[in-house]
Amino acid sequence: MVTHSALAQDGRYVKITTTEGRTFFGTVQSESPQEIVLQTETLGEVAVPKLQIASMKDSEREAVTKDEGKNAQPSRYFFSPSAFQLPKGEGYYQNTLLLYNQFSYGLTDHVTIGIPIVIPFLAGFTIKAGTQLGEANEEGHSLNASAGILYLVPIVDELNSGAGIAFGNLSYGNENNNVTFGLGQAFDSDPNSDFNAGESPLINLGGMLKVGKRKWLMTENYFYMGGPNTDAGSVVSIGLRAGRANDSGALWDIALLTSGSFILPSIGLTVPFSREQAAMQVTY
Repeated sequence: MVTHSALAQDGRYVKITTTEGRTFFGTVQSESPQEIVLQTETLGEVAVPKLQIASMKDSEREAVTKDEGKNAQPSRYFFSPSAFQLPKGEGYYQNTLLLYNQFSYGLTDHVTIGIPIVIPFLAGFTIKAGTQLGEANEEGHSLNASAGILYLVPIVDELNSGAGIAFGNLSYGNENNNVTFGLGQAFDSDPNSDFNAGESPLINLGGMLKVGKRKWLMTENYFYMGGPNTDAGSVVSIGLRAGRANDSGALWDIALLTSGSFILPSIGLTVPFSREQAAMQVTY
């Protein structure tokens, strides 16, 4: 923790970088022994605990328009999660190909919950707990670990039982540039199902790289080793996450997913929100 009393005077416009590599721009509203409260342009009022502040300095308002203050939704890639957590009180709505919908919310700085819906087939819940392992380096890079569960139940009668996956992730990097290794184990709630969920763990490799102003190159890949009753397989994807500098923070995901000779183009939209906002605006 560093001392900021001389700088954190009401009315100053500052840049705060946290020990987890997050960056906030805003006007100082107040300071207490525990936290500094900023009024930001994208998230509203944000309270930053002093124990989490790595650096704080005066800044110019135009720095936000240069995109230093907006992140790339680092808690997930196209679909799969990273080990980075949503901060407490922040969330997003995600829609992909009009069929897949998910609402996610940072219950605390270390616990994220979500509601996925696959129209018109499935609905369920997801929960992920994680933390940073050690301090971030000077570039804001850190090692993070998380574990969680995704469970889906059928909406239509043709699907008879629920299924899910328990997973763990290790991520290294910061909000804009990171890589993730994940391991998951599928399961089926029906012991008589023909779904051979537990024959092999699912390996996930993902990453994102900032390539321009509000632009990130992303990849998300799954590998299944197979078993006595199932074949090995893989799904490989690459694409771009992008958004405009002066909008509400909405981000578009455009990707190509391949599995063997099968190729599927995908497009999705993510709209962030926070508890400080009076309402969530969603446009598609």
